[in-house]
Amino acid sequence: MGAPIIQTIEAACKLGLSNAHASQVLRRLALGKHIIHLSRGLWAVDPQVHPFLIPEYFTAPFPAYVSLQTALYHHDMINQIPRIITVVSLGRTRRVETPLATISVHQIAPEWFFGYDFDPQTGVKLATPEKALLDIFYLRPAKSLWFKSLPEVELPESFDEKKAFAMIKKIPSPVRRTVVRDALKALLKRNSK
Repeated sequence: MGAPIIQTIEAACKLGLSNAHASQVLRRLALGKHIIHLSRGLWAVDPQVHPFLIPEYFTAPFPAYVSLQTALYHHDMINQIPRIITVVSLGRTRRVETPLATISVHQIAPEWFFGYDFDPQTGVKLATPEKALLDIFYLRPAKSLWFKSLPEVELPESFDEKKAFAMIKKIPSPVRRTVVRDALKALLKRNSK
């Protein structure tokens, strides 16, 4: 089908079957361990699918990219291995459990949706080191306790402070902009000691 993850409706169209019949076929393939049933109407046809590709299927039609603790770990900025794939999206905040990964989606404003790299080989969208850190600071005022404290962060030599401060200027809310700027300044001060 040309994609690692498909919807039942896509299989029905490709196979020329009704949705109900396509669902039965996919269920049988999943029972035979040929594909993986991720959730209602969503199937991983490639069992080796990169887990970072899964979140955007759950946030559709809204875009998403891997960020926060998952991206910090991927960029070797924290040592603690996240058990959950953390992503930011324009879609609503929610948690999704699949056989391949648990995904935690966190909603951000459209003006703050940028700062990620796209890997054309894997199709993964991953926050830059600067944006992953700023996304955590951006979400600190949220109700969730996820972002109140941060594990020990080691900034890589490639971390661009000027780029980070330029990104902060794009936050529409003056209050939130101040919160993020102050958090970054405090972290930079701790890391300079």
